[in-house]
Amino acid sequence: MEKHHVNDVQSLSADVFPGIAANLFEMVPYILYVLSVPSYRFIYANQAQVDLIRDPNIRTPADLQGKHPWEVIPRWKELVMPVYEEVRNTAEPRYLRDIQFQLAWGTSYRDMSIIPNVDPETGSVISISTLTIDITDRKQAEEALRSSEEKYRSIAESAAEAIIAADSDGNVISWNKGAETMFGYTAGEMIGTPEAILMPERYREVHKEGLERMRRTGRGHIVGDTVEFCGLRKDGTEFPLEVSLSTWRTDQGRFYGAIIRDISEHKQVEARLGKALETAEQSSARETEALAVAQYQLTILQRALLPRDPILDERYVVATTYIPAFASQEVGGDFYDVFKAPNEKAGILIGDVSGKGIEAASLAAATRSTIRAFTHEFLSPGKVLTHANSVLYPQQPSPESFVTAFLVVLDMPSGSLLCSGAGHVAPAISRRTGKVEFLELGHPPLGLYEVEEFDEIEAQLEPGDMVILYTDGVSEARRDSEMFGTEGIERALVKMGHRSPYETVDLLVAAAADWGRGRLTDDVGVVVVERMEAVGPSR
Repeated sequence: MEKHHVNDVQSLSADVFPGIAANLFEMVPYILYVLSVPSYRFIYANQAQVDLIRDPNIRTPADLQGKHPWEVIPRWKELVMPVYEEVRNTAEPRYLRDIQFQLAWGTSYRDMSIIPNVDPETGSVISISTLTIDITDRKQAEEALRSSEEKYRSIAESAAEAIIAADSDGNVISWNKGAETMFGYTAGEMIGTPEAILMPERYREVHKEGLERMRRTGRGHIVGDTVEFCGLRKDGTEFPLEVSLSTWRTDQGRFYGAIIRDISEHKQVEARLGKALETAEQSSARETEALAVAQYQLTILQRALLPRDPILDERYVVATTYIPAFASQEVGGDFYDVFKAPNEKAGILIGDVSGKGIEAASLAAATRSTIRAFTHEFLSPGKVLTHANSVLYPQQPSPESFVTAFLVVLDMPSGSLLCSGAGHVAPAISRRTGKVEFLELGHPPLGLYEVEEFDEIEAQLEPGDMVILYTDGVSEARRDSEMFGTEGIERALVKMGHRSPYETVDLLVAAAADWGRGRLTDDVGVVVVERMEAVGPSR
């Protein structure tokens, strides 16, 4: 679920990427993208990422925005998501080598640098940048090298990488043109020469010990792995390289193969990318310090309207989300609440205040606390909304200031629902059987008119059923002039089948975003409560 970091992530996308960092992204010949956290959706990708996917439905970086990586890259979750979680939790970069992805057009191998983007104010990770190098050609060259001597020679002479073979004493027996270009030695100079001259003095003793250990035991610490260290050119200059080592045995003894790639440019790009992001963040922080303070205060206020991870008891599972439509100085007016009430009752509330900013947020906070207090007193949603309206109506400064709300009072032992609404979009009940029902009520919003009494309707949650409350950011997602509506919500719920509340939240929001062609035009709030299989009374 998107939490309070979403505003910061979208602000970063809006302010940083059009500047230095975005220009750098499109200039370098590498795959670059940025994911929001914790939901892991694309908020930026360069054209190289689009070209690698080769999906006819994804032609530009804009087509990727809002999508999860695993929607377009099979096994992404399995292969790399745990590493992204580690980066998010530690705020430390990670580097992955030789990651294999199976795309629609074939197998792709990649090296990945996963870099956290950290909020300088809070120290939390607000997004994750990824620099990816497609090494498919190099991996194919390595496999071809192992398959036959003839293919080895053909590929070795045509490859840009240095491909070297050595005997058990570490003397070079094969030296391709890529090695000549990289190190500056000709094949005539290197054949029969110890390969140790290609490394700085500080590595040579360790290299010698490794050869001796391999002769004695047949085992090497780095054989079969891809490692990074420094190489030494003929002119005495050092440079960063990446080497993949292999070994084989014939009647003539043991031999070693190395495929070496100069990663100087890779390291320079990493450094420039990190510097560009750091510079842009520092510049933005200096220029908008007052704005950042205001945004932080508004974010704190928004959090107060959106309780984190509400819990009832073991008989019910609750999932929630809030996603703002735009990065903005103004806090949204959506709010929700899930709370216990007397007599084993629970209140489930969702609402939306007209407008945005401090005034709207203050009204939302007052409405939420008023409804919660009256629920503890009356346990009747109709009476609660009637009394809340009598408090709010005299205080509204203008007809444009009002609140939509829907309140459900749940009897937790039996699963019965008592519901009342004030101008809010109709919640849904998704049955375990696959049937979807909507709780329709026709009263006006709170604070708009004097209303003598708000009506109530009843419903029942059986084990496996769930009630789904949402704001109009879901139902009013637009494709041209056509809204998603309750028809779209019903289609989405039927299509997804019986899922957990957490999956239901994510899939419903994703369906609305897909309907809007990847774009939500209003803030989205969703609350899902599922009744579990019958258990004993809570204690």
